[in-house]
Amino acid sequence: MKKSNNYALANCQIFTGDLTNGIIKNGVILINNRDNKGINYGIFGNIGEIDKIKIPKDHEIIDLSGKYIIPGLINAHAHLTGDGKPRNITKKDDKSLKRLLWIARRWIGRKIIKRMMRKNVKNALNAGITTIRSLGDPYYYDIETRDAIGVGNFVGPRLLVAGRSLCITGGHGWMMSYVIDSPWDARKAVRKNVAAGVDVIKLIATGGVMDSKKIGEAGRPQMTIEEISAACDEAHRAGLKVAAHAESTQGVKEALKGGVDTIEHGAELDRESIKLFKNNPNSLKGYSVLIPTLSAPLAICAWGEQELQMTSVQRENAFLLKDEMISGFKQALNENIKIGVGTDATVTFVTHYDFWKELLYMSEHGKIDPKFVIYLATKCNSEILDIETQTGTIENGKSADFIVFEENPLKDLNVLAFPFMVGIRGNLIERPKIKKIKKIEKLKKIKQF
Repeated sequence: MKKSNNYALANCQIFTGDLTNGIIKNGVILINNRDNKGINYGIFGNIGEIDKIKIPKDHEIIDLSGKYIIPGLINAHAHLTGDGKPRNITKKDDKSLKRLLWIARRWIGRKIIKRMMRKNVKNALNAGITTIRSLGDPYYYDIETRDAIGVGNFVGPRLLVAGRSLCITGGHGWMMSYVIDSPWDARKAVRKNVAAGVDVIKLIATGGVMDSKKIGEAGRPQMTIEEISAACDEAHRAGLKVAAHAESTQGVKEALKGGVDTIEHGAELDRESIKLFKNNPNSLKGYSVLIPTLSAPLAICAWGEQELQMTSVQRENAFLLKDEMISGFKQALNENIKIGVGTDATVTFVTHYDFWKELLYMSEHGKIDPKFVIYLATKCNSEILDIETQTGTIENGKSADFIVFEENPLKDLNVLAFPFMVGIRGNLIERPKIKKIKKIEKLKKIKQF
């Protein structure tokens, strides 16, 4: 990995992430690196056609003839605790799960989980994901991972973390959540997360697939509007946005009424919900956003129970939600609702290195061109996460986060699976190596995926 030098990426084709700008052909990008107490932080300098940009003498020229550059990708919905590998944890009873949580709090469990988190974020970075919003992990280990990157312990993507999510008694995701059963419980849990230093608050408003025990449980409204509203009010008072897991028409509408800022997963939308997305007086910015995460149900529905190591009930619930989520995504597109891109990485067969598949699914199901989908995963995602002044576009003064490809991803999104170079805050990862999960890759080969 190269770092602490100034670079000029030359003779490349550049998509800045901004739809109002054309593709810069035979372009150059200047990267100015600064050392701050041993931590490298590189920002973009001048960008443009090579015959119009003067390359300073202290910039090393990296010839990228025939290569294509886009901004670093942003995954707006992931979980750092898991890696997508099939495990039978989804079949365990609550007693066994509580035993696992007990281990997770001890030094050996803490060591295993933090090692997995570090591996996951490194893998994501090598796949071109330079920012991750992690929406719910146990015991604030996500904060520790974020801070380890921040102080330069290792080079990793920018992390925005939610700490512990909020759910009701017996609700979806209870293993990684504060359990709340009243508006004041909700406020207290938000206050704990704020005090711990989270970047976003995560609510689990409805049931979900991975721990469902009955058909129809996924998507069933769980948190009340009053509880959602209290959590949102408390988070907004601290200047934090609220993301809500919601997988039914009613669940989405109740979460929007409560004032959430982003709906995660989604479902078919009624007219009231469509209006609330566009004009939500209870949200932080006056509107709300949909993060569809099509990868999660599509991955589960592509495999059998034995391969997934999930129950028949959980798999059936994924089938019930899949068409609803796709329908809600299409409605959001048609209604000009703001849309972000996230994968729900950690769900079985949804890895941290396969983010590109989400863009492919969105393009196929939404009938939208690759350039627009890449915009959603870069500039648009940065706006949703309130980091647009830092990253999301290749622009003078912003963090030098980018990906280089040998072929043109604006013509074929499959190209995103093969980054030639990745830049994160000016650190260059040449020929990035993705450590793929052997079990998943073996199953894909057998099934010819």
